Amino acid sequence: MNVQRSRQRATGRRWTKRVREVAALATTLATFGAALVGAPRDAHAEDPVASTVSPENATTAHARELFAHATGLSKRMQWADALSTFEEVARLHPHPIVTMNIAICERALGRYTRARAMFNAFLEETAKLDAKSARTVSEGFMQDARNYVAEIDALLVHLDVTVKPAGVRIAVDGRPLTLEGGDVAAGESASTTGRRVAGLAPPGAGTSVSVTSFELILDPGAHLILASRSGHSDVLVNRSFTPGMHATLGLELEKLQGHLVVDSSVPRARVVLDGRDVGLTPIDLTRPAGRYSLAVDAKGHNPYTTTVVVEPGQTATTNAILVPTSRALTTRWWFWAGAASVVAGGVLLTYAVTRPTPADVPYDGGGTGWVAVVK
Repeated sequence: MNVQRSRQRATGRRWTKRVREVAALATTLATFGAALVGAPRDAHAEDPVASTVSPENATTAHARELFAHATGLSKRMQWADALSTFEEVARLHPHPIVTMNIAICERALGRYTRARAMFNAFLEETAKLDAKSARTVSEGFMQDARNYVAEIDALLVHLDVTVKPAGVRIAVDGRPLTLEGGDVAAGESASTTGRRVAGLAPPGAGTSVSVTSFELILDPGAHLILASRSGHSDVLVNRSFTPGMHATLGLELEKLQGHLVVDSSVPRARVVLDGRDVGLTPIDLTRPAGRYSLAVDAKGHNPYTTTVVVEPGQTATTNAILVPTSRALTTRWWFWAGAASVVAGGVLLTYAVTRPTPADVPYDGGGTGWVAVVK
């Protein structure tokens, strides 16, 4: 019972502290709002709209009305609505005070990386104001912004991330990473180095990280970190981080296996892959990505051989055209019948050509010895 009461008292103290912090934010924001909605002016609260636009046009008047509405929303601690309204004001009439109020809303919503970026933007914008416009921003406001940045830096989580292989796309909570100090919309070059920040970019596909190790800055709390690369299995990390935490995170993606589909012009031909009989066509094989020696053969046909490359996560298809084997002439009956005839004819011709000429028979004249020669 005592432990439960102690926990309840601790929870109550934390809640009271949070309410006070939020109330202080609302008070600060309302102070900034006075500069745009026509509150009494002093050396630090010059109306930035009136001081930079004269005479007031319709767009400026609308921006002034929206700013007053956003200030009222912040007093009621409706931070999300106040934020969207201040962002609309910034589109109509950009000013450091508007940027400061956006930063305060982001901080109240617990989006610390975005709040820090906006506080820093407020300081940069203020430094660029001319002397007249600078009167609308007091040094006290600037010091508040510096204090908020220091406070947020102590809360942010820092991760030493290692990635294998390079070229992995990384998203945190459905948003790509941003190179610290760089353009949110800018891509990375092959030599890009530096710290990455989560939560600044609009929702979208992960950022292709060209290095294998980097520091990642993100808000405390629970996050979904997705690493993906073509031809590799995705890695999804669901992890919570405490304020100010420093930790390591390894993201190693494994290559996906590929498919090899083999068919042939002759059904059920034998398939040999890297010297091993793997089955008969048609066949669908799952193999690690790589280069393979493929042979397809069937009885009475010349074998088909080739080299195939199986890409990770892809399907390679081969259709083997098997050509019938030509029979030797000596295996056919008509060849030998013709050959016998040729041989017999050759023998007769040879005899006729090579036989000797017969000698003449001596004439016999009988008893009279007479021989008649007929010409």
